[in-house]
Amino acid sequence: MMRRINTCFVPSPSFGILLTVVSLFREVIWYLQWRST
Repeated sequence: MMRRINTCFVPSPSFGILLTVVSLFREVIWYLQWRST
């Protein structure tokens, strides 16, 4: 049971990190576009 819960929760943190990186990347691109105009 414990192993099952662990495998279920493994993709969650990595997905959150990926989402954070993507949002930061979009903010950086938006800032660069805003600064270039």
